Amino acid sequence: MRETERSIILFMAHVAQGHFTSSQLSELVPNQSREIFLDKIAPGLASSSWCYRNRALVLTFYLVGVNEGLISEFVGYTRWAVRRFARRFENGDHEGLFAYPERPRKYDDKALREALFATLHEPPSVYGINRTTWTIDLLHEVLKSKGTLIAKNAMGRIFREEGYSRCKTREVLTSNDPDYREKLINITRTLRRLGPMDRFFSIDEYGPVSVRERGGRLLVKRGTKPTVPQYQQSKGFLIVTAALELSRNQITHFYSKKKDTEEMIKLLHVLLHEYFDCRRLYLSWDAASWHSSKKFLAEVKRVNTKDYRNTYQSPMIHLRPLPARAVRDQHLWD
Repeated sequence: MRETERSIILFMAHVAQGHFTSSQLSELVPNQSREIFLDKIAPGLASSSWCYRNRALVLTFYLVGVNEGLISEFVGYTRWAVRRFARRFENGDHEGLFAYPERPRKYDDKALREALFATLHEPPSVYGINRTTWTIDLLHEVLKSKGTLIAKNAMGRIFREEGYSRCKTREVLTSNDPDYREKLINITRTLRRLGPMDRFFSIDEYGPVSVRERGGRLLVKRGTKPTVPQYQQSKGFLIVTAALELSRNQITHFYSKKKDTEEMIKLLHVLLHEYFDCRRLYLSWDAASWHSSKKFLAEVKRVNTKDYRNTYQSPMIHLRPLPARAVRDQHLWD
């Protein structure tokens, strides 16, 4: 390769790598093309589009006076393509060389959108598909069979533009308690009016839980594989009876062997002893039978008598039962 060609190729590489500013390159082009170079071609050299950047390089090298053979080899276009770009520039087609073509997009087609949503709002069983809901693949296949050609990406864009999005369904627990509204209002009113000397407890039992070896993380030597037997003989079981005090997030608990009225009476007296300096204690729990047994209600009535409270200086007990089949969800305590 001759030294002159080597110098030209090195210059072209520096231009492609952006080592020259627009003003520096404009000094190398003819005066009559300088304005159009700065206005149209120079911005194309910094374009993110590979196509328009190569066009700008071809026209820059052409205006500087580089041989079309070297331009063709450097950019990777044929000589005919280089010659065609140069001819369009000379004929004044400056806008067409760097104008992005206005192509119709399928997701903007109103008739196609209507066809998509018309199919979407029909059950898949209409088209012989044994499903109750659509998937994007099935919807695409059905539209294709009806002669409506649209890509899956375009379908997704149409859904997003129309305000649709994928959302996982959540199971919501409902209550069949006829006094549901009354009990809910009673609890929320109590929580709103809770005073500094009042305590509200959410009570429940956990278990029975079998006592046996369970899986977890161990610090072992490399190569050791700790295991846990799948079938084990239980070493016993336990039940945790706990009361969570909502205003201060304090928990009172003990371990039981059963879930019955006696354990509830035991919890009642534990709370009376622990919160002896309070004015009122509110107990809230689910509709388990031992939470509202006659024996337990009789004990509550006894500890609320004036004689008992004067003797032991104990707080007043109020019951706030949850609705049947209700869940202690966040909205209940807000």
